[in-house]
Amino acid sequence: MTNTPSGSGGYPSAFQLTPYVARAGQTMPVVPKAGNAFVVTHGSTAIAAVVGPVYGGYIVNPPNAASQNITTAENCYVDPVAAPGATDSAAAAAATTTVLEPGQAYTVPCIPDGLTIYVNAPTSAHALNVVVW
Repeated sequence: MTNTPSGSGGYPSAFQLTPYVARAGQTMPVVPKAGNAFVVTHGSTAIAAVVGPVYGGYIVNPPNAASQNITTAENCYVDPVAAPGATDSAAAAAATTTVLEPGQAYTVPCIPDGLTIYVNAPTSAHALNVVVW
């Protein structure tokens, strides 16, 4: 198969088996994958959930204790600038921290190489859903 913008065999180029470099006015196929980390291993110790470069994605704080893999559902804290604390008061003090209540999502923007999005939670083993592309 060739990597032509119009595709081959009548299919759009997103269906081809090999990737190609997008030209002006074209888009690249999106391939979702797991983020860098998806469990706060040690409570109150931030993890690097997303490490650039990525084109986008999301971080979801699961909706209940069972899906968070802990006893009681709790908030988690996302920060694209620095490692966040693991309390609502620490999040309020940091202008860049987003509080995710159970079931809420954070949209990961396109970030370049060298940037990291951190996540923290109060309880060890707090599981998250982290997907990037």
